[in-house]
Amino acid sequence: MSNGDPVNGSARENPELLNLGRTHSGRTFVLMVMIVLAIAWCGIFLAFSRWKAQYREDKLFGEREVATTVDRLADLKPPGVDRETWTQAVSDSHAMLVVVTGSGILDRSAMTQLRDELRAQYAKTTAESAVNNLSELWDDMQARAGPILTRDPERLPVVPKRPKILESHQDTKAIKK
Repeated sequence: MSNGDPVNGSARENPELLNLGRTHSGRTFVLMVMIVLAIAWCGIFLAFSRWKAQYREDKLFGEREVATTVDRLADLKPPGVDRETWTQAVSDSHAMLVVVTGSGILDRSAMTQLRDELRAQYAKTTAESAVNNLSELWDDMQARAGPILTRDPERLPVVPKRPKILESHQDTKAIKK
């Protein structure tokens, strides 16, 4: 270490250090890592963007095509149910369908099938069978998407509670069985 340079001095004292080859500062390594991370980030971003676009399409389909199928029932006047209570029950059912179809539990084909089933069922619905049909919808959605409908109401998305007139109808169906 005659010249005060520890690297050169060490190499003079220990000639084996000269056989280590060329040393790098690490800039190339850091640059390559940054490039790999940027490519990975872009790939994940593109994949997520596609998924998000498909999710939005499906959610819009559920809102426009599936949830609106129950709106037709609001025009009916079931016996023994006042107009305001019935309209609110149909509105809550619409909101429930928006949440269920927007949750991602049902894919597009399942939503299309549900829409077609509801259209066929509600085309035959009369004022006398309206409460029963709406109650069956809540039962069916409970079976298909249970955790979405029974979760803590403080968590989003907020699902309306099953309307009271449908709860009492559910109790009478259980007694008949």
